[in-house]
Amino acid sequence: MISAALLSTVALAYASSAKAADGSFVTDSGVLTISRIDPITSGGNPSAHVSQALGSSNFRNFLNFPTEQGSAQCTTNKATADQSNYYSPILYFINQAAGGQPETYTPLTASNRITYHYKDDGKKTYAYPRGLRVISGNPDQRETSARTAGVTIDTNPAAGADYITATTWFPNCGLATQALDSADHFSHLAWPVEGAGGATCPSSHPVRYPAINWEARFYLSADQKAKWNSAGPNIILSNGDVTGQTWHASFVAGWKEQVLQNALDNCKADIGEDLAQCSYLAVNAAKNDCRLQGQIPSEDVGFNKPLTALKGFNPRWEAGPKPSGSAPIPGWVSPFLQLSVRQGQAGAVTIPVAFPGLPNAITTSQLATIATTSAGSKIVKWARKQDGSIYLPVIVGNQQDTNDNVLQNGENNVYYAAGISNQEPFNSVLIPATPTNLRRGFPGRA
Repeated sequence: MISAALLSTVALAYASSAKAADGSFVTDSGVLTISRIDPITSGGNPSAHVSQALGSSNFRNFLNFPTEQGSAQCTTNKATADQSNYYSPILYFINQAAGGQPETYTPLTASNRITYHYKDDGKKTYAYPRGLRVISGNPDQRETSARTAGVTIDTNPAAGADYITATTWFPNCGLATQALDSADHFSHLAWPVEGAGGATCPSSHPVRYPAINWEARFYLSADQKAKWNSAGPNIILSNGDVTGQTWHASFVAGWKEQVLQNALDNCKADIGEDLAQCSYLAVNAAKNDCRLQGQIPSEDVGFNKPLTALKGFNPRWEAGPKPSGSAPIPGWVSPFLQLSVRQGQAGAVTIPVAFPGLPNAITTSQLATIATTSAGSKIVKWARKQDGSIYLPVIVGNQQDTNDNVLQNGENNVYYAAGISNQEPFNSVLIPATPTNLRRGFPGRA
C-alpha cells in the first residue's frame, strides 16, 4: 500500500512539473477476429474462452517471434507503425430462460479505443520492445492484487444503458533487462508508484514505458435493452464470470520501435485521435480492410445462433472458485465465411467466422439466407474488403473443411512471406537469458 507521505511527495512532484506538456495519442483499433485464439497462454490449442483480437494480421495460435510480429500484411490499429496485438474476452448478453427453454448467450461486439500516455518530465520514456507481452487481470481467479489493479468493468449498469464499458490499464514499468516476458506473464512489468496510469517507476522496474489504456465499449441492441432484467445478471464474460471481476486483457508489442520512440520523444501534446499532429504517426487509412491471415477454430461463437453453452468449458460462474472441467476441442480451419455486423453504435465489425453444419457446396446466393444473431449483419465469402473486392494474401478455406473439423493446426504453420512462420513457436513461458530473447544492459541492448 502506498503511504500518505509518498502520495504527498508524488503530488508535489506533479505540481512542480505542471508546466510540462504531457503527451498522449489515441490509436483506436478495429476487430481482427472473435475466436478462441490466445498465443500467450494456449500454445497452439484453442484458448480457454472466446476473445476479441485487434491489430497485427498475423495473429495466430502461437506467439510470433519478435521479428515476425512486425512483418504482418496489415494492422487494424490506427497508427500504421503499430503492429501490436491487443486482445480481451468478449461479453455475451444473457437471454433469460423461458417456456421450458434454457438461457442462451448472444455475443456483443465492441468499439475499442486505445490511448498511450507519457509524461514530459525530463526523464526518458522508452518504446516497448517488440515481442514484449503482458496480461493485465486474472481470468481464472477473483482477487484483489497487483495483477488486477488495472482493470474495471460494470456488468450491471442501469437499465437503458447503451453499452457496457470495460477498461484496462497495462503496467508500464519494466525490468532493467527489458525482459519480454515472465512465468506469470505479468511480473516482468510493474505499476508506477502512483498506480495505473502513473509515470514514476519503482527501483525494481526502472524502465519507463508509455502507459496504455484500453477502453472497450460493448453495445447493446434495442431488443436487449428492452429485455434488461433489473434483478440481473444480464451480462456474462466469455469465461463464464457474471460478476466481471475476472476481466483481463493481453498486449503483445509489435510497434516499429524507432517510430514509437520518435513520437514519445518529440510529440509532447495531448493529440487524441488527430495523429496528423505528430509527423511520426502515419495514419492507417486501410485499417478497416485489414483481414486475419491465418486460421480459426471450427466453431460458431454465437453469431449464427445464440449459444446454449459458452465455448470452451465455461459454465455460468456465480460464486466460489472457477468451475473446472473439459470441453470438445475443435479443429483449426481456414476461413470460408466473413461476417460484418453492426451492433448498437459499435460500427462495423468484420471478422472471419466458422458456421459448422451448413451445406458443403453452399452457393453465393445462399449466403444471404444464413441466420445471424445480429440485426443488419451480412455474410459474404472470405475475404472481402469494404468495397466487396477480394483481399489477399490470406488463407481461404471451404465449408467442407469447417464441417469436417479435422484440420489440426494445418495451414497455420505454413510459411507465408507476409509473416506467418513454420518456425518453432516462441517460448512464451519463460524467456531464456540469451541475447536473442532477452533485452539486456539498460539503456543499451545486447
